[in-house]
Amino acid sequence: MKIDLINLSAPLTGDWIVGIVKAIVELCAILPIGIILFTLILKLITLPFDFASRASMRKNSLIMEEMRPELEKLQKQYANDKNLYNQKMMALYKKNGYSMFGACLPTIITLLVFIFALSGFNQYATYRESRNFYEMAKAYDSVIYNNIETDEVYITKSEDDKIVINNEAFQLVLPQEDNKPETIENTNITITKGFNEVASEKKYFYEIETENSLLSIKCFYTIKDNNQSFISDIEYYVNESKLENSELKNKDKNTFKVAKDLAKAENKELTAKDFLEDICKLESAKQFRSEEATKHRSFLWVKNIFVSDSPLSHPVQSNLNSSTVKSYVGSSEKYEKLTYYLAQEKTEANGYFILAILTAGFSFLMQFVTSKSQKAQMELQTVDGQGAQQQKMMMWIMPIMMAIFAFMYTSVFSIYMIFSSILSVGSTFLINAIVDAKFKIQKQAKQNEKIRGRVHVKKEEPKKEEPKKKKKNHNEPTGPDFINAGKYKGKK
Repeated sequence: MKIDLINLSAPLTGDWIVGIVKAIVELCAILPIGIILFTLILKLITLPFDFASRASMRKNSLIMEEMRPELEKLQKQYANDKNLYNQKMMALYKKNGYSMFGACLPTIITLLVFIFALSGFNQYATYRESRNFYEMAKAYDSVIYNNIETDEVYITKSEDDKIVINNEAFQLVLPQEDNKPETIENTNITITKGFNEVASEKKYFYEIETENSLLSIKCFYTIKDNNQSFISDIEYYVNESKLENSELKNKDKNTFKVAKDLAKAENKELTAKDFLEDICKLESAKQFRSEEATKHRSFLWVKNIFVSDSPLSHPVQSNLNSSTVKSYVGSSEKYEKLTYYLAQEKTEANGYFILAILTAGFSFLMQFVTSKSQKAQMELQTVDGQGAQQQKMMMWIMPIMMAIFAFMYTSVFSIYMIFSSILSVGSTFLINAIVDAKFKIQKQAKQNEKIRGRVHVKKEEPKKEEPKKKKKNHNEPTGPDFINAGKYKGKK
């Protein structure tokens, strides 16, 4: 009875952006911590551009604050003439060294980095989800591979534990007659050669059966013009008689023989294929719930960071069409087999909008800090103060947009945005403090320069007038004669 493998190939990381994200994020044993590390490294890379942009904006705001009295006067004077107000304002800008474009280029560079990071995170999330399903497929297929005996010559295993058939070696020992079993010397391998008629075309094959394998292998091959052959397909068949005598057990800890009898008692039929596939499905679920897989997938209350933090989303999507790995897994049948025993993960909430709320909250905080830093610009750039109204609108619009993105994209994106906003708020305070101190020093230096440039004339103090001295009359008697002067007055 034929049993199918899932047989997924290892997923590719994609372009170089995803490669960089993967290299940094996976430096940490715990994946969410790696995302925080990536955010920090990205912030350090963009710090020079971020500093230039924010420093320029803060400096402009301080200059604008100095021009406030003149601009407010112009606002009143040209309240009904926006064009003339703008002309006067531009003249003031030029006079006071206000630069409108100093922050543009650094801001554009930072925005481009954000777009690349967003793209990289989304692609990396798809890669990691594909990787999870790859590991689940390996666990599923391992049940089949582990029940095939290898001899390290004709049948071997690859590095990823897949069965490898040495076609060249088998071609040398194929029976001369079709459908005639023949045992290869010094091995437990029995080989049969034959062909199938499919659409008027012969499909050559050889069937391999070993003494201790629960499955046999049928290898279809094509003969080239030079009589060389290559394998075009491999099929696996369950040997029911051997499975009945094996100790392999299902999820209920029953062997195939016991499980078959129990099913028969309930008027049901259990085939060898169904029994083995059930064990394969169980191994896939075990891999998904393994400690290693969980460590790379969960973060705090979020069960799967590669899905949005929402009660409307689930750690495992209910069907392939709603999954990000649709193109990777390929068919709904494979997806259902891999997720058969993950019914709980298909229905439980992946999160509770907490990351979306935090993303919006820190985005609002960032907008609030920015608006406070540029208060003068917002109030004075337009004659009617519309700039301030627009800034208030952006303070609410941006958080709402970020919340929508957090809901649409994965929790990985939300974690990145939260820690990016925290770092941006911290760097804004630091940059503002540096620019304010530097601006204060420059302002003081200009004032000192003006003082040194002035000519100071010391004001002369008014001279104090000394009391006039009474001139002496040498004819007037002095001393004792002055006392008796009147006695002789009129005497001859």
